[in-house]
Amino acid sequence: MVRWEKVDYNKTLFKNLVKVAGMFFDIVINENDNCVIAGQQILHDFSGFSFRYIKQLTPNVIRKCIMCLQSAYPTRIKGLHFINVPIYFRIIYNIVYPFLNKKLRERVHIYNETGVDPIAKTIPLSILPKEYGGQNKSVDDISSEWKRKVESYREWFLKDC
Repeated sequence: MVRWEKVDYNKTLFKNLVKVAGMFFDIVINENDNCVIAGQQILHDFSGFSFRYIKQLTPNVIRKCIMCLQSAYPTRIKGLHFINVPIYFRIIYNIVYPFLNKKLRERVHIYNETGVDPIAKTIPLSILPKEYGGQNKSVDDISSEWKRKVESYREWFLKDC
């Protein structure tokens, strides 16, 4: 899950967010063989997304991100779900669209409706955070767990560099 409103735009470059996402994928792949087989659903909540990041989204950066997502990681993206998208999101998506393969294009879901119902049709309530009407822990609790987990992998990542 990506929750943009928690990002400090004055301190965090987009490329660093991409690095952290890669670290998450590395950890999940390392710990859970099932994620490679069953795949993942990725939820992006664009509440609070800053237009400042648009300047950092060059076609080359976009192409590299998509290439990593589609080809570099041994993972299966079962769905990319975008909620609370800003008005200009369609412009960004139209730039990204040509880089997506056919399968991923079919798995992109942009929700214009409000509420949890549309998301719950594809993501089980058991794994959705409480804030999204799910039965899982709160986003803050999940974030804290992941922060500890990433920190516990510090030496592993340093050796990998």
